[in-house]
Amino acid sequence: MPLPSTQLPAELGEYIARDVELLRRGGWKELVASRRGRGDFTSLNNVQHPAQRLLRHYKHRGAPVKFATPPWPRSKIEYALKRGPHRSCVDYLDFLNQEFIEMVARGQWVVLPYSAVKDMPGLRASPPGVIPQHGRRPRWIVDYSYWGINEETLPLAALESMQFGRALDRILREILLANPAHGPVYLLKIDLSDGFYRVDVNPDDIPKLGVVFPTREGEEQLMAFPLVLPMGWSNSPPVFSTVTETIADIANTNIAATSCPSPHHLDDLAESIPSPSPLADGVAEKSPDSDGVTAKSPGAKDGVAEKSPVPVEPGMPLQAVQNPQPLHMTPPPVSSPTMALDTSREPQRKERAGGAHTPKPPKADRKHGLSPQSIPRDPSLPTSKRPLSYVDVFVDDFLGLAQQYHPNVVNSNARRVRRIMMHAIDSVIRPLEPGDNPFRKEPVSLKKLRQGDCSWGTIKEVLGWVIDTVNMTIQLPQRRLERLAEILNSIPTSQKRTSVKKWHKVLGELRSMSLALPGARNLFSTMQNALGSKKGGRVALDKGVHHALEDFRWMFENIKTRPTNIAELVPLLPSAEGHHDASGKGAGGIWFPSAHLVARYGFLPSVPLVWRLEWPECITSRLVTEDNPDGDITNSDLELAGGLLQLDAISHCFDVRLRTLLSKGDNLATTFWERKGSTSSTKPPAYLLRLFGMHQRFHQYVPRFDYISGISNHVADALSRDFHLEWPDLISSLSSYFPQNAGYQVWTPPPHIVSAVISALLKKQSARESLMVEPPAPTQAGASGVSSQLTWASTPFSKPSKTKYPCYSSMPNEFVVENLQPTRIQSGLDRLKITYGSLGRRSQVWGPLTPA
Repeated sequence: MPLPSTQLPAELGEYIARDVELLRRGGWKELVASRRGRGDFTSLNNVQHPAQRLLRHYKHRGAPVKFATPPWPRSKIEYALKRGPHRSCVDYLDFLNQEFIEMVARGQWVVLPYSAVKDMPGLRASPPGVIPQHGRRPRWIVDYSYWGINEETLPLAALESMQFGRALDRILREILLANPAHGPVYLLKIDLSDGFYRVDVNPDDIPKLGVVFPTREGEEQLMAFPLVLPMGWSNSPPVFSTVTETIADIANTNIAATSCPSPHHLDDLAESIPSPSPLADGVAEKSPDSDGVTAKSPGAKDGVAEKSPVPVEPGMPLQAVQNPQPLHMTPPPVSSPTMALDTSREPQRKERAGGAHTPKPPKADRKHGLSPQSIPRDPSLPTSKRPLSYVDVFVDDFLGLAQQYHPNVVNSNARRVRRIMMHAIDSVIRPLEPGDNPFRKEPVSLKKLRQGDCSWGTIKEVLGWVIDTVNMTIQLPQRRLERLAEILNSIPTSQKRTSVKKWHKVLGELRSMSLALPGARNLFSTMQNALGSKKGGRVALDKGVHHALEDFRWMFENIKTRPTNIAELVPLLPSAEGHHDASGKGAGGIWFPSAHLVARYGFLPSVPLVWRLEWPECITSRLVTEDNPDGDITNSDLELAGGLLQLDAISHCFDVRLRTLLSKGDNLATTFWERKGSTSSTKPPAYLLRLFGMHQRFHQYVPRFDYISGISNHVADALSRDFHLEWPDLISSLSSYFPQNAGYQVWTPPPHIVSAVISALLKKQSARESLMVEPPAPTQAGASGVSSQLTWASTPFSKPSKTKYPCYSSMPNEFVVENLQPTRIQSGLDRLKITYGSLGRRSQVWGPLTPA
């Protein structure tokens, strides 16, 4: 591919001539050793970690490059050279030339004429490309997939060391679990400069990762060779993660040892720079020091600083912020718990026990979303005696969390954590030393440090999200909001098709933005299905796809006005356990609320809640049965519809905002759909899961789903079938499955949710407003309750384990009435039958070891 005319910089030409001469005189290995110098690893003698041996292998021999295919013939190499670099390089030729001048000067790459290397064993040639980046210079990368290099590479790397996929989940969990008595959580980032380029490649294997260097037509063809891990190679991330995850482990081990680290040569510089606000350019984050003076970023106007919605002093207890005194409201008098409370007749019920009139429930104001002051802290959260001190890493970005930060106080907990992080990096990657290459950089990026990344702040952009630890919220930064708007505006409602490449990009970006937007992952069913029905390189954008895009536009408007509360993303011990079921006659379910879950007006706390709905003829006539094999509604569809009604029941009868709900059903397909959140079809589950997502976003709870075998699902089974019995008779027949003296109360599904569910079963799009009906206000804020010990190994998350579902059978202890008492509900996670993923860091043994 001919490129525009460009002059090869003289400096780069001198480097090429120098290296050609050294190659001619001393050979390839001498050239590599001469350009690399000492390398970036320390002696590693003081690294107390199971990965030490593997790191030593990388230090002395470099990362191996082995393929499952034979070497390329010369004809294929020359064909790849003729094809040349990707088109993305055309607009960045000056950038690429300057990049290679710097990389060659640092001993990271060499550029040589093809004529000088054409006989090297194992030689291959891959095309380079350039990726633009927001707010920073472009990133150049090699497309090692274009000619199949990545696919043919043997995975001789510690793949299990790549733990960054759960980094955001772990960080949010640590923030939520931090004891507010120790003050707000502060965040910082330490970026490792030069990233992958800190780890060498085995000298004999370097030619296998050769790269086509952009040249003008008619000029001698050049090739570039990575002396270090290149961007784009499949084994670079796991090899490099072995290094950074080991550093994070060392830091956390030293933090747990409560040792007092020695001063670090960059700590004072980091302390002197205020943390910038990611919410406004040029404005420093409000971080008052002991005198109440707000720190200001360089260039900010006098007196201008970001105002925190809640005044916070460093180190002050946050009970008043995150767990304020509840607003006490007098609940209406109610009858005995043994009597059913049917809310469908509530407007007509003028008198209750004692002749009292039930006041009209006040409406909850959700216009401005949630604030930490509005909801008490979940009582299942622990109260650690030690302030939070934690380190995580996302590839090469180290993330620190700490409480008890006092500006300019050397022995504060936060200063200690930062010093430990910096020393941990220096224990594996050498800091600058006399005699180093003048172009070598400090392991800690000084550029990012001077921008305030290494400074502690309560509002920080972390992994592409703005996290506010005072208000306990997470939101998209402004540039990503603008990008979301750009994506949605690029596909007008009149557009009927688009390219597969663009649709993959749209889906990828929307999924990345949905990671911390509760309910967004439930909107992808019809959009994913469009890929399955593609024709050639085009994707049809039908009505269902445009409906999904309209839902994202609603989500876009919603997130602009209400940041997501962190408590909406972290599952805790359940505040209620529920069982639901469905049959060809109808659906029904029961909830067992915990003692601390606050009831809404018209309902009782700590009293089991029951509901049922008989299917209309338009549903039963379309059910697939032996007598009706041509029906288009399955029993699994009905079970999923019952699961949505189950969540609506608890949401309208109890204040479930920021609480974890554990819902169990006896249909494995339903459980799978509920947990995955989407399906690549246009059948009823796609329409129902859409409603699940918007329902969760509106009511702000954390749903968890599990399986209970049908033989143990006693109450829900009867509720979904025995419509010939009145409530008193039905509950009387099930009394042995209720906790002693618990009583019961009834919720009847209102017309708006019934209409939405029926429409979804008939594959019709219902209006979002049918789900967004304000429930009655809570009767009172409720007591804090008794804290329970969290066991994170059994904590459920959105995705199931990779193992297939086992065969389930009834167990003697699967349904135990005593476990459903209000005081015992929070032990529900210990009874989960389906294996869930865990956020805990995996084994520190990064292996297997690479063979010599």
